[in-house]
Amino acid sequence: MGKANVLGIGLLWLAVLFPGAGATGIAHGQQAAGFQGPIPPFAESNFCEANVGYGLLSLPSQSPFQSLRLAPMPRMPSTLKKGRTELSATATLANVWAYESGGYLVDYETLNTRIAFAYGILPSVLLEVAYDERRVFGGVLDSVIMNFHNAFGIDQDKRDQYPKDQVNIQIYDAAGTPLVTWQDDAVLTQSIAATLQHNLTCGDDLWPAFSWSATLRHDLRDAVVDQEDDFPDVGLSLSLSKRLGVTHVYLSPSMVFFGEDSVGTIKLRDSQISGLFGVEWRFVEKSVLLVQYLVTQGAVQNFGEYSEPSHEITLGLKVEVAPSAVVAVGLLENIVTYDNSPDFGVHAGLTARF
Repeated sequence: MGKANVLGIGLLWLAVLFPGAGATGIAHGQQAAGFQGPIPPFAESNFCEANVGYGLLSLPSQSPFQSLRLAPMPRMPSTLKKGRTELSATATLANVWAYESGGYLVDYETLNTRIAFAYGILPSVLLEVAYDERRVFGGVLDSVIMNFHNAFGIDQDKRDQYPKDQVNIQIYDAAGTPLVTWQDDAVLTQSIAATLQHNLTCGDDLWPAFSWSATLRHDLRDAVVDQEDDFPDVGLSLSLSKRLGVTHVYLSPSMVFFGEDSVGTIKLRDSQISGLFGVEWRFVEKSVLLVQYLVTQGAVQNFGEYSEPSHEITLGLKVEVAPSAVVAVGLLENIVTYDNSPDFGVHAGLTARF
């Protein structure tokens, strides 16, 4: 499948999922007459506030193998006005542990940092440029996680039999031959991306806000993944947002085409699909609680648990600390351990508009 085919699939999604988006809703940042929501976020610099709140956490998949390259980034409909700028910075620390006797040992932490600059070039269109970096290292969370497991009687899954706070990745094939061995701290990936996002409609009291976006991403560095071409990754995302009283509901399917990638002899999928669902609850003025669920297609071809989708649940909080600034924090924790998902993580972010 080529990148042109991916763009065609994205446009087909748009036509099938929302055939009347441009005509049914309120286009180009206009709000339905008489439809008033709660006090809008970013009150001095927003539009489309009827159905779009503060939005979910900007958090791509943190699971094994997803960590080796930058996973699809679901997006929310935008509220950025024409002529306004937005600067955002996020950091996510995630701990990964997976063990199967004779099969694999995966033990490390990642620090994913992202800095993005967006500008409203038209009333309903923004352009964003982002730098993304992911590091792998021994980490600092093992003791916290083990104490938590002990306190609640959760099985350590052999974690207590290995040294803490280290990078230890060992993956074997069925014959016991090492496929991947990695024990060093490293910068895994660095990339720069450009995204064009268009709000097709802001919705009304019946229909949700709806947007689409297209992303081109170029890897500046990839320490593990072998790429067979130098073409940029292509991403497509659809986003829906609907206000229901003091809550907002979000849904965002997305797809990224990477090209031919591999880790040693392990082939990675040339494309991935993800889906994000979340709810935002305005419990006090200018503060919201979030719960979001991200499912991402497995990154590896024909490799057992790692070929299965990853499932990640995050709890979050956003607070508008100033008229044009929002602070976000999040917590990832899987009480039931998924083999292809992170064990625990924390997220923090700051967004400011000018």
